Amino acid sequence: MNINCGLLGRLIFALIICFLFAGTNIVFAEEIVFSLNQSEYYFLVGQDAIIVMGVNNTHGKQIDGQLIYTITQEINQGGFYSSKVHSQSKSFIVEKGETEMNFAFGTSDQPITLKVKLEFNYNEWGQIKVELNEFSIYFVENQNQQKNEENQMQSSSEKSEQQSQEPQQSPQEPKQHPASSKIQNNQMNQDTKALKQQMDKQVQEQKQMEEEFKKNLENNSELQKKQQELMDKGYTPEETSFDPSANDSGKFEFNYSKPGGEKASLKGEMKNGTMENLRSLTEEDKQEMLQKLGENKQFQEFNKEQLKGLNQTQPLFEQITQNRTKITVPYNNSEGKSMNITAEYIDGEIEKVSLSEKKDEEKSNNLWWVLLVLLACIIGWILYNKYFKPAPQTEIAEINLNKPINYKKEAKRMIVEAEKLFDDKKEKDAYEKVSRGVRFYFSYKLGTKKEITNTDLLKLMRQKKIGKYLDVQKCLGMCSLVEFAKYKPNRKDFDKIIGIAKKVVV
Repeated sequence: MNINCGLLGRLIFALIICFLFAGTNIVFAEEIVFSLNQSEYYFLVGQDAIIVMGVNNTHGKQIDGQLIYTITQEINQGGFYSSKVHSQSKSFIVEKGETEMNFAFGTSDQPITLKVKLEFNYNEWGQIKVELNEFSIYFVENQNQQKNEENQMQSSSEKSEQQSQEPQQSPQEPKQHPASSKIQNNQMNQDTKALKQQMDKQVQEQKQMEEEFKKNLENNSELQKKQQELMDKGYTPEETSFDPSANDSGKFEFNYSKPGGEKASLKGEMKNGTMENLRSLTEEDKQEMLQKLGENKQFQEFNKEQLKGLNQTQPLFEQITQNRTKITVPYNNSEGKSMNITAEYIDGEIEKVSLSEKKDEEKSNNLWWVLLVLLACIIGWILYNKYFKPAPQTEIAEINLNKPINYKKEAKRMIVEAEKLFDDKKEKDAYEKVSRGVRFYFSYKLGTKKEITNTDLLKLMRQKKIGKYLDVQKCLGMCSLVEFAKYKPNRKDFDKIIGIAKKVVV
Protein backbone atom coordinates (compact mmCIF):
# COMPACT_ATOMS: atom_id res chain seq x y z
CA MET A 1 0.00 0.00 0.00
CA ASN A 2 1.42 3.40 -1.05
CA ILE A 3 1.41 6.20 1.55
CA ASN A 4 1.77 9.86 0.66
CA CYS A 5 4.46 10.92 3.16
CA GLY A 6 3.81 14.64 2.66
CA LEU A 7 0.10 14.22 3.37
CA LEU A 8 0.82 12.02 6.39
CA GLY A 9 3.24 14.61 7.75
CA ARG A 10 0.67 17.37 7.40
CA LEU A 11 -1.96 15.22 9.17
CA ILE A 12 0.41 14.54 12.08
CA PHE A 13 1.24 18.25 12.30
CA ALA A 14 -2.46 19.15 12.31
CA LEU A 15 -3.12 16.66 15.12
CA ILE A 16 -0.31 18.18 17.21
CA ILE A 17 -1.74 21.67 16.69
CA CYS A 18 -5.22 20.44 17.72
CA PHE A 19 -3.83 18.94 20.93
CA LEU A 20 -1.97 22.17 21.68
CA PHE A 21 -5.13 24.26 21.19
CA ALA A 22 -7.13 21.78 23.26
CA GLY A 23 -4.61 22.17 26.09
CA THR A 24 -4.83 25.92 25.81
CA ASN A 25 -8.62 25.77 26.13
CA ILE A 26 -8.26 23.82 29.33
CA VAL A 27 -6.20 26.67 30.77
CA PHE A 28 -8.30 29.61 29.67
CA ALA A 29 -11.86 28.34 29.22
CA GLU A 30 -12.55 28.93 32.91
CA GLU A 31 -12.05 32.22 34.67
CA ILE A 32 -13.03 34.62 37.45
CA VAL A 33 -14.74 37.90 36.57
CA PHE A 34 -15.39 40.85 38.90
CA SER A 35 -18.02 43.38 37.82
CA LEU A 36 -19.51 46.67 39.05
CA ASN A 37 -22.60 48.53 37.88
CA GLN A 38 -20.84 51.91 38.10
CA SER A 39 -17.37 53.38 37.76
CA GLU A 40 -18.27 56.34 40.04
CA TYR A 41 -20.24 56.16 43.30
CA TYR A 42 -21.58 59.17 45.20
CA PHE A 43 -22.47 59.22 48.91
CA LEU A 44 -23.50 62.05 51.19
CA VAL A 45 -21.14 63.13 53.95
CA GLY A 46 -21.97 61.00 57.01
CA GLN A 47 -23.46 58.18 54.90
CA ASP A 48 -21.93 54.68 54.86
CA ALA A 49 -20.27 53.85 51.53
CA ILE A 50 -21.17 50.26 50.61
CA ILE A 51 -20.28 48.92 47.16
CA VAL A 52 -21.80 45.68 45.80
CA MET A 53 -19.50 43.77 43.46
CA GLY A 54 -20.61 40.85 41.30
CA VAL A 55 -18.31 37.82 41.09
CA ASN A 56 -18.53 35.02 38.53
CA ASN A 57 -16.29 32.00 39.13
CA THR A 58 -16.64 29.41 36.33
CA HIS A 59 -13.96 27.04 37.66
CA GLY A 60 -16.60 24.84 39.24
CA LYS A 61 -14.99 25.07 42.67
CA GLN A 62 -13.99 27.71 45.19
CA ILE A 63 -10.66 29.41 44.47
CA ASP A 64 -8.13 30.44 47.12
CA GLY A 65 -5.91 33.41 46.33
CA GLN A 66 -4.53 36.76 47.36
CA LEU A 67 -6.61 39.96 47.12
CA ILE A 68 -4.69 43.24 46.79
CA TYR A 69 -6.57 46.52 47.04
CA THR A 70 -5.16 50.03 46.74
CA ILE A 71 -7.05 53.09 48.02
CA THR A 72 -6.05 56.66 47.14
CA GLN A 73 -7.72 59.31 49.30
CA GLU A 74 -7.88 62.88 47.98
CA ILE A 75 -9.09 66.01 49.78
CA ASN A 76 -9.35 69.38 48.04
CA GLN A 77 -11.19 71.92 50.17
CA GLY A 78 -10.61 75.54 51.07
CA GLY A 79 -7.26 75.70 49.30
CA PHE A 80 -6.03 72.60 51.13
CA TYR A 81 -5.13 69.56 49.02
CA SER A 82 -3.98 66.21 50.31
CA SER A 83 -3.45 62.84 48.66
CA LYS A 84 -2.63 59.58 50.44
CA VAL A 85 -2.16 56.10 48.95
CA HIS A 86 -2.47 52.83 50.90
CA SER A 87 -2.31 49.23 49.73
CA GLN A 88 -3.19 46.05 51.57
CA SER A 89 -2.98 42.35 50.71
CA LYS A 90 -4.90 39.48 52.30
CA SER A 91 -5.87 35.88 51.70
CA PHE A 92 -9.21 35.64 49.94
CA ILE A 93 -11.64 32.93 48.79
CA VAL A 94 -13.87 33.23 45.74
CA GLU A 95 -16.90 30.95 45.90
CA LYS A 96 -17.89 29.01 42.77
CA GLY A 97 -20.66 30.27 40.52
CA GLU A 98 -22.21 33.74 40.57
CA THR A 99 -22.12 35.58 43.92
CA GLU A 100 -22.14 39.11 45.29
CA MET A 101 -19.77 40.77 47.76
CA ASN A 102 -20.32 43.90 49.83
CA PHE A 103 -17.36 46.23 50.32
CA ALA A 104 -17.78 48.81 53.09
CA PHE A 105 -15.58 51.91 52.86
CA GLY A 106 -16.92 53.59 56.00
CA THR A 107 -18.07 57.21 56.06
CA SER A 108 -16.57 60.69 56.08
CA ASP A 109 -17.37 63.92 57.91
CA GLN A 110 -16.07 66.05 55.02
CA PRO A 111 -16.02 65.93 51.19
CA ILE A 112 -13.33 63.52 49.98
CA THR A 113 -12.61 61.26 47.02
CA LEU A 114 -11.52 57.62 47.23
CA LYS A 115 -10.02 55.88 44.19
CA VAL A 116 -9.96 52.08 44.51
CA LYS A 117 -8.16 49.38 42.51
CA LEU A 118 -8.62 45.63 43.04
CA GLU A 119 -6.40 42.73 42.00
CA PHE A 120 -6.86 39.03 42.72
CA ASN A 121 -4.02 36.53 42.17
CA TYR A 122 -4.47 32.76 42.25
CA ASN A 123 -2.76 29.61 41.02
CA GLU A 124 -4.74 27.44 38.61
CA TRP A 125 -2.67 25.84 35.82
CA GLY A 126 -0.22 28.66 36.46
CA GLN A 127 -0.42 32.07 38.11
CA ILE A 128 -3.53 34.04 37.04
CA LYS A 129 -4.10 37.74 37.76
CA VAL A 130 -7.61 39.26 37.74
CA GLU A 131 -7.65 43.07 37.60
CA LEU A 132 -10.57 45.46 38.06
CA ASN A 133 -9.96 48.95 36.70
CA GLU A 134 -9.96 51.85 39.14
CA PHE A 135 -13.34 53.10 40.36
CA SER A 136 -14.11 56.23 42.39
CA ILE A 137 -16.11 56.96 45.53
CA TYR A 138 -17.15 60.56 46.21
CA PHE A 139 -18.41 61.89 49.54
CA VAL A 140 -20.39 65.07 48.77
CA GLU A 141 -22.23 67.61 50.93
CA ASN A 142 -25.62 67.82 49.17
CA GLN A 143 -27.83 65.65 47.01
CA ASN A 144 -27.44 67.88 43.95
CA GLN A 145 -23.83 66.75 43.72
CA GLN A 146 -24.78 63.08 43.49
CA LYS A 147 -24.32 61.76 39.95
CA ASN A 148 -24.81 58.03 40.27
CA GLU A 149 -25.12 56.66 36.74
CA GLU A 150 -24.96 53.07 35.55
CA ASN A 151 -21.69 52.31 33.80
CA GLN A 152 -20.77 48.63 33.70
CA MET A 153 -17.20 47.70 34.66
CA GLN A 154 -15.66 44.25 34.30
CA SER A 155 -12.33 42.82 35.31
CA SER A 156 -9.76 41.36 32.94
CA SER A 157 -7.60 38.27 33.48
CA GLU A 158 -4.17 37.35 32.31
CA LYS A 159 -1.73 34.55 32.91
CA SER A 160 1.37 35.70 34.76
CA GLU A 161 4.70 35.25 32.99
CA GLN A 162 6.30 33.54 35.97
CA GLN A 163 4.84 30.18 36.88
CA SER A 164 4.31 29.41 40.54
CA GLN A 165 6.88 27.08 42.10
CA GLU A 166 4.32 25.73 44.53
CA PRO A 167 2.73 22.35 43.79
CA GLN A 168 -0.70 22.44 42.13
CA GLN A 169 -3.62 22.10 44.47
CA SER A 170 -5.80 19.09 44.25
CA PRO A 171 -8.90 19.67 42.10
CA GLN A 172 -10.99 18.37 44.98
CA GLU A 173 -13.10 21.22 46.37
CA PRO A 174 -12.10 22.05 49.96
CA LYS A 175 -14.76 21.92 52.61
CA GLN A 176 -15.85 25.18 54.13
CA HIS A 177 -18.34 26.27 56.70
CA PRO A 178 -21.46 27.74 55.04
CA ALA A 179 -21.04 30.99 56.96
CA SER A 180 -17.37 31.41 55.99
CA SER A 181 -18.11 33.72 53.06
CA LYS A 182 -20.05 36.07 55.37
CA ILE A 183 -17.20 36.02 57.89
CA GLN A 184 -14.74 36.79 55.10
CA ASN A 185 -16.94 39.62 53.83
CA ASN A 186 -17.24 41.15 57.30
CA GLN A 187 -13.49 40.94 57.72
CA MET A 188 -13.02 42.72 54.39
CA ASN A 189 -15.40 45.48 55.51
CA GLN A 190 -13.47 45.87 58.76
CA ASP A 191 -10.17 46.02 56.86
CA THR A 192 -11.35 48.74 54.48
CA LYS A 193 -12.88 50.75 57.35
CA ALA A 194 -9.66 50.46 59.37
CA LEU A 195 -7.61 51.50 56.35
CA LYS A 196 -9.82 54.52 55.74
CA GLN A 197 -9.68 55.50 59.43
CA GLN A 198 -5.90 55.39 59.24
CA MET A 199 -5.94 57.61 56.15
CA ASP A 200 -8.36 60.05 57.82
CA LYS A 201 -6.03 60.26 60.80
CA GLN A 202 -3.09 61.14 58.55
CA VAL A 203 -5.13 63.82 56.78
CA GLN A 204 -6.10 65.34 60.14
CA GLU A 205 -2.44 65.30 61.19
CA GLN A 206 -1.55 67.06 57.92
CA LYS A 207 -4.20 69.74 58.51
CA GLN A 208 -3.05 70.21 62.09
CA MET A 209 0.53 70.62 60.88
CA GLU A 210 -0.62 73.29 58.41
CA GLU A 211 -2.50 75.18 61.13
CA GLU A 212 0.54 75.18 63.39
CA PHE A 213 2.74 76.25 60.46
CA LYS A 214 0.42 79.22 59.81
CA LYS A 215 0.54 80.21 63.48
CA ASN A 216 4.35 80.14 63.42
CA LEU A 217 4.27 82.38 60.33
CA GLU A 218 1.88 84.85 61.95
CA ASN A 219 4.20 85.16 64.97
CA ASN A 220 7.32 85.78 62.86
CA SER A 221 8.42 89.41 63.30
CA GLU A 222 10.29 89.58 59.98
CA LEU A 223 7.19 88.46 58.07
CA GLN A 224 4.95 90.82 60.07
CA LYS A 225 7.20 93.75 59.10
CA LYS A 226 6.98 92.90 55.38
CA GLN A 227 3.22 92.49 55.54
CA GLN A 228 2.84 95.87 57.27
CA GLU A 229 4.94 97.55 54.57
CA LEU A 230 2.62 96.22 51.86
CA MET A 231 -0.51 97.31 53.74
CA ASP A 232 0.98 100.78 54.28
CA LYS A 233 1.22 101.04 50.49
CA GLY A 234 -2.50 100.36 50.18
CA TYR A 235 -2.38 96.60 49.48
CA THR A 236 -4.90 94.25 51.08
CA PRO A 237 -4.47 90.45 51.45
CA GLU A 238 -6.15 88.10 48.96
CA GLU A 239 -5.11 84.49 48.37
CA THR A 240 -2.56 82.52 50.38
CA SER A 241 -0.97 79.14 49.82
CA PHE A 242 1.10 76.96 52.15
CA ASP A 243 3.29 73.92 51.59
CA PRO A 244 4.50 72.82 55.06
CA SER A 245 6.94 69.99 55.62
CA ALA A 246 6.84 70.36 59.42
CA ASN A 247 5.20 72.58 62.04
CA ASP A 248 7.97 75.18 61.68
CA SER A 249 9.24 74.48 58.14
CA GLY A 250 7.83 74.91 54.66
CA LYS A 251 7.12 77.30 51.77
CA PHE A 252 4.43 79.97 51.57
CA GLU A 253 3.04 82.71 49.31
CA PHE A 254 0.76 85.67 50.12
CA ASN A 255 -0.96 87.63 47.34
CA TYR A 256 -2.23 91.22 47.66
CA SER A 257 -4.11 93.75 45.52
CA LYS A 258 -5.23 97.40 45.42
CA PRO A 259 -8.68 98.73 44.45
CA GLY A 260 -7.17 99.87 41.14
CA GLY A 261 -6.11 96.31 40.24
CA GLU A 262 -2.40 96.52 41.11
CA LYS A 263 -0.94 93.25 42.38
CA ALA A 264 1.76 92.33 44.88
CA SER A 265 3.20 89.11 46.27
CA LEU A 266 5.14 88.03 49.34
CA LYS A 267 7.00 84.70 49.14
CA GLY A 268 9.52 82.82 51.20
CA GLU A 269 10.49 79.73 53.13
CA MET A 270 10.73 78.92 56.80
CA LYS A 271 13.23 76.37 58.10
CA ASN A 272 13.12 75.33 61.74
CA GLY A 273 11.39 78.59 62.62
CA THR A 274 13.93 80.79 60.78
CA MET A 275 12.82 82.87 57.78
CA GLU A 276 14.77 82.32 54.53
CA ASN A 277 14.69 84.20 51.20
CA LEU A 278 11.73 86.38 52.15
CA ARG A 279 10.92 88.56 49.13
CA SER A 280 8.15 90.97 48.16
CA LEU A 281 7.33 92.26 44.70
CA THR A 282 4.86 95.09 44.07
CA GLU A 283 3.56 96.88 41.00
CA GLU A 284 5.66 99.89 41.99
CA ASP A 285 8.78 97.69 42.11
CA LYS A 286 8.10 96.48 38.57
CA GLN A 287 7.61 99.99 37.26
CA GLU A 288 10.89 101.10 38.85
CA MET A 289 12.73 98.17 37.25
CA LEU A 290 11.27 98.94 33.81
CA GLN A 291 12.18 102.62 34.15
CA LYS A 292 15.79 101.72 35.01
CA LEU A 293 15.87 99.26 32.09
CA GLY A 294 14.56 101.96 29.69
CA GLU A 295 17.42 104.26 30.77
CA ASN A 296 20.03 101.57 30.05
CA LYS A 297 22.18 102.42 26.95
CA GLN A 298 22.47 98.82 25.77
CA PHE A 299 18.68 98.44 25.95
CA GLN A 300 18.21 101.65 23.98
CA GLU A 301 20.57 100.46 21.23
CA PHE A 302 18.63 97.19 20.88
CA ASN A 303 15.40 99.14 20.58
CA LYS A 304 16.75 101.32 17.78
CA GLU A 305 18.28 98.63 15.55
CA GLN A 306 17.53 94.90 16.06
CA LEU A 307 13.96 95.40 17.29
CA LYS A 308 12.81 97.61 14.43
CA GLY A 309 9.31 96.54 13.26
CA LEU A 310 8.62 94.45 16.39
CA ASN A 311 6.04 95.18 19.09
CA GLN A 312 6.76 94.92 22.80
CA THR A 313 4.49 92.63 24.84
CA GLN A 314 3.97 92.13 28.60
CA PRO A 315 7.30 91.96 30.52
CA LEU A 316 7.99 89.00 32.81
CA PHE A 317 9.61 89.18 36.25
CA GLU A 318 11.37 86.25 37.96
CA GLN A 319 12.33 87.27 41.48
CA ILE A 320 15.32 85.27 42.70
CA THR A 321 16.02 87.15 45.95
CA GLN A 322 14.75 90.42 47.42
CA ASN A 323 17.61 92.30 45.73
CA ARG A 324 17.84 90.31 42.49
CA THR A 325 15.17 89.93 39.78
CA LYS A 326 15.42 88.64 36.22
CA ILE A 327 13.46 90.71 33.66
CA THR A 328 12.34 89.38 30.27
CA VAL A 329 10.82 91.76 27.69
CA PRO A 330 9.32 89.88 24.70
CA TYR A 331 8.97 91.41 21.19
CA ASN A 332 7.19 89.96 18.14
CA ASN A 333 5.41 90.82 14.90
CA SER A 334 2.62 89.42 12.74
CA GLU A 335 5.12 87.47 10.60
CA GLY A 336 6.04 85.23 13.50
CA LYS A 337 9.40 86.78 14.32
CA SER A 338 10.05 86.80 18.07
CA MET A 339 12.89 88.20 20.18
CA ASN A 340 13.57 88.70 23.90
CA ILE A 341 15.59 91.25 25.83
CA THR A 342 16.70 89.87 29.18
CA ALA A 343 18.34 91.71 32.05
CA GLU A 344 18.94 91.44 35.78
CA TYR A 345 17.99 94.02 38.38
CA ILE A 346 20.58 93.67 41.16
CA ASP A 347 20.69 96.02 44.18
CA GLY A 348 18.85 98.76 42.29
CA GLU A 349 20.95 98.58 39.11
CA ILE A 350 20.38 97.02 35.67
CA GLU A 351 23.00 94.43 34.64
CA LYS A 352 23.57 91.63 32.07
CA VAL A 353 21.38 93.06 29.29
CA SER A 354 21.22 90.66 26.31
CA LEU A 355 19.17 90.00 23.17
CA SER A 356 18.04 86.55 21.96
CA GLU A 357 16.01 85.49 18.94
CA LYS A 358 13.50 82.67 19.27
CA LYS A 359 13.43 82.05 15.53
CA ASP A 360 16.78 80.27 15.60
CA GLU A 361 15.43 77.88 18.20
CA GLU A 362 12.31 77.25 16.09
CA LYS A 363 14.46 76.54 13.03
CA SER A 364 16.42 74.04 15.09
CA ASN A 365 13.17 72.43 16.24
CA ASN A 366 11.92 72.26 12.64
CA LEU A 367 15.16 70.54 11.62
CA TRP A 368 14.63 67.96 14.34
CA TRP A 369 11.09 67.36 13.07
CA VAL A 370 12.42 66.77 9.53
CA LEU A 371 14.95 64.26 10.88
CA LEU A 372 12.26 62.49 12.92
CA VAL A 373 9.93 62.23 9.92
CA LEU A 374 12.78 60.86 7.81
CA LEU A 375 13.63 58.33 10.52
CA ALA A 376 9.96 57.30 10.75
CA CYS A 377 9.88 56.70 6.98
CA ILE A 378 12.97 54.48 7.20
CA ILE A 379 11.51 52.50 10.11
CA GLY A 380 8.21 52.17 8.25
CA TRP A 381 9.99 50.79 5.17
CA ILE A 382 11.88 48.26 7.35
CA LEU A 383 8.63 47.17 9.05
CA TYR A 384 6.92 46.82 5.68
CA ASN A 385 9.66 44.59 4.30
CA LYS A 386 9.80 42.54 7.49
CA TYR A 387 6.10 42.03 8.21
CA PHE A 388 3.96 42.93 5.21
CA LYS A 389 5.90 42.29 2.01
CA PRO A 390 4.38 39.16 0.39
CA ALA A 391 6.58 36.10 0.97
CA PRO A 392 7.02 33.21 -1.52
CA GLN A 393 4.25 30.66 -1.08
CA THR A 394 5.45 27.11 -0.48
CA GLU A 395 2.11 25.51 0.29
CA ILE A 396 -0.57 24.55 -2.25
CA ALA A 397 -3.43 27.06 -1.93
CA GLU A 398 -7.02 25.95 -1.85
CA ILE A 399 -9.05 26.49 -5.01
CA ASN A 400 -11.37 29.49 -4.62
CA LEU A 401 -13.39 30.96 -7.46
CA ASN A 402 -13.88 34.25 -5.54
CA LYS A 403 -11.05 36.74 -5.15
CA PRO A 404 -9.47 35.87 -1.74
CA ILE A 405 -8.91 38.46 1.03
CA ASN A 406 -5.60 38.33 2.85
CA TYR A 407 -7.21 39.05 6.20
CA LYS A 408 -3.97 38.47 8.13
CA LYS A 409 -2.14 41.11 6.12
CA GLU A 410 -5.05 43.53 6.36
CA ALA A 411 -5.33 43.10 10.15
CA LYS A 412 -1.59 43.63 10.58
CA ARG A 413 -1.82 46.75 8.44
CA MET A 414 -4.48 48.13 10.77
CA ILE A 415 -2.27 47.49 13.82
CA VAL A 416 0.66 49.35 12.22
CA GLU A 417 -1.69 52.18 11.29
CA ALA A 418 -2.86 52.30 14.92
CA GLU A 419 0.73 52.77 16.10
CA LYS A 420 1.14 55.69 13.70
CA LEU A 421 -2.11 57.26 14.91
CA PHE A 422 -0.91 57.05 18.52
CA ASP A 423 2.41 58.67 17.58
CA ASP A 424 0.40 61.46 15.91
CA LYS A 425 -1.41 62.12 19.24
CA LYS A 426 -4.66 60.57 17.96
CA GLU A 427 -4.88 58.13 20.85
CA LYS A 428 -8.63 57.42 20.68
CA ASP A 429 -8.47 56.65 16.93
CA ALA A 430 -5.45 54.42 17.58
CA TYR A 431 -7.31 52.24 20.12
CA GLU A 432 -10.32 52.04 17.80
CA LYS A 433 -8.07 50.89 14.94
CA VAL A 434 -6.50 48.16 17.09
CA SER A 435 -9.95 46.91 18.12
CA ARG A 436 -11.14 46.93 14.52
CA GLY A 437 -8.07 45.03 13.30
CA VAL A 438 -8.50 42.27 15.91
CA ARG A 439 -12.23 41.92 15.16
CA PHE A 440 -11.58 41.86 11.39
CA TYR A 441 -8.95 39.13 11.77
CA PHE A 442 -11.10 36.78 13.86
CA SER A 443 -14.21 37.53 11.78
CA TYR A 444 -12.50 35.90 8.78
CA LYS A 445 -10.58 33.32 10.78
CA LEU A 446 -13.78 32.05 12.40
CA GLY A 447 -15.73 32.13 9.14
CA THR A 448 -18.28 34.93 9.75
CA LYS A 449 -16.59 37.31 7.25
CA LYS A 450 -18.64 40.34 8.33
CA GLU A 451 -18.49 43.26 10.77
CA ILE A 452 -18.75 41.90 14.31
CA THR A 453 -19.08 43.54 17.75
CA ASN A 454 -16.78 42.90 20.72
CA THR A 455 -19.53 41.01 22.56
CA ASP A 456 -20.39 38.81 19.57
CA LEU A 457 -16.72 38.02 18.93
CA LEU A 458 -16.02 36.98 22.53
CA LYS A 459 -19.19 34.89 22.58
CA LEU A 460 -18.16 33.17 19.33
CA MET A 461 -14.64 32.51 20.67
CA ARG A 462 -16.13 30.91 23.78
CA GLN A 463 -18.38 28.69 21.69
CA LYS A 464 -15.51 27.56 19.46
CA LYS A 465 -13.11 27.33 22.43
CA ILE A 466 -10.41 29.54 20.93
CA GLY A 467 -7.38 29.58 23.19
CA LYS A 468 -6.61 33.27 22.77
CA TYR A 469 -9.88 34.31 24.38
CA LEU A 470 -8.39 36.04 27.45
CA ASP A 471 -5.87 38.01 25.40
CA VAL A 472 -8.57 39.17 23.00
CA GLN A 473 -10.92 40.02 25.89
CA LYS A 474 -8.30 42.20 27.57
CA CYS A 475 -7.35 43.93 24.30
CA LEU A 476 -10.94 44.74 23.30
CA GLY A 477 -11.92 45.72 26.85
CA MET A 478 -9.16 48.31 27.17
CA CYS A 479 -9.92 49.69 23.69
CA SER A 480 -13.61 50.08 24.58
CA LEU A 481 -12.79 52.02 27.76
CA VAL A 482 -10.68 54.51 25.78
CA GLU A 483 -13.22 54.80 22.94
CA PHE A 484 -15.99 55.73 25.38
CA ALA A 485 -13.75 58.14 27.36
CA LYS A 486 -13.82 56.01 30.52
CA TYR A 487 -10.03 55.62 30.63
CA LYS A 488 -7.17 58.00 29.84
CA PRO A 489 -4.81 56.47 27.23
CA ASN A 490 -1.10 56.22 27.92
CA ARG A 491 1.93 54.86 26.09
CA LYS A 492 2.64 51.97 28.48
CA ASP A 493 -0.88 50.48 28.22
CA PHE A 494 -1.05 51.12 24.46
CA ASP A 495 2.23 49.27 23.86
CA LYS A 496 0.83 46.39 25.91
CA ILE A 497 -2.35 46.34 23.80
CA ILE A 498 -0.28 46.44 20.59
CA GLY A 499 1.78 43.51 21.89
CA ILE A 500 -1.38 41.49 22.53
CA ALA A 501 -2.78 42.35 19.09
CA LYS A 502 0.42 41.27 17.33
CA LYS A 503 0.46 38.04 19.34
CA VAL A 504 -3.10 37.01 18.43
CA VAL A 505 -3.02 38.14 14.78
CA VAL A 506 -0.76 35.46 13.33
